[in-house]
Amino acid sequence: MLDIDTIGWPGSLKGVLGQLLDLAFPPLCPVCSSPLPIPSSNLLCPACLAHVKAIRGPICTRCGIPFETSKGPDHLCWRCIDQTGGLDWTRSLFEYHSTVSTLIKGLKFLGDKSCLKALTWISRPVLNESLARLSLKIHEGTCIIPVPLHPSRLRDRTFNQSLLLARKLFPGFQVKNHLVMRVRNNPPQTGLSAKLRRQNVKGVFAVSSKKSMENYSRFIIVDDVMTTGSTLEEMARVLKREGAQNVGAITVARSIPAISTSSTSP
Repeated sequence: MLDIDTIGWPGSLKGVLGQLLDLAFPPLCPVCSSPLPIPSSNLLCPACLAHVKAIRGPICTRCGIPFETSKGPDHLCWRCIDQTGGLDWTRSLFEYHSTVSTLIKGLKFLGDKSCLKALTWISRPVLNESLARLSLKIHEGTCIIPVPLHPSRLRDRTFNQSLLLARKLFPGFQVKNHLVMRVRNNPPQTGLSAKLRRQNVKGVFAVSSKKSMENYSRFIIVDDVMTTGSTLEEMARVLKREGAQNVGAITVARSIPAISTSSTSP
């Protein structure tokens, strides 16, 4: 389909042409392919949008996992009370299932731009809420880092979905794509236990230039999905080993095992 945003026409003309194209070729929901309502600024159909579940709290103040109860303040979960790691905080915007998982898979494995647009559209308001709850303001001393792909995997895929998401979620800020490198092409984490995931990412990352870190007081790692957090923790440990003081992570979604939602016991 014609992408009028790439054409150098006046904005008013683009608007008229866009309306005509929408009437002739209604935009489709990237999840179920049903026509989207016209006029509408929504990028998902009502049915698919209804299956988007944002993680709003209460949550663990460190790992970000939601608790079973829908009331009460954020606090440490039982796993994080006696556990230390590289990450100071983690926030995931949505539960990884249904609509959100379809969008992420469409972006990650098909390079579908409509999935990227829809993920950006649903993510920005929830991201702003999450940052506000952290009392965290993004400023020039904040370094945004996408989880890197190994060069061989990047050649096969031709893009890094975490980089695309980082640029969309933090527009106007420099995303440091090459600050952390993936120096070992480890096997995919899919299907591995938590213990094997931790072992699988050992020694995978390295900082390309310690001097490049000196201008930043805070580092935020961005990824598409969090499962056990092993990849994010390993990246954070590498950054802290090189002198980083505060390292957090933002993921668009996370898997939430039923047994992990308890705030009081194993």
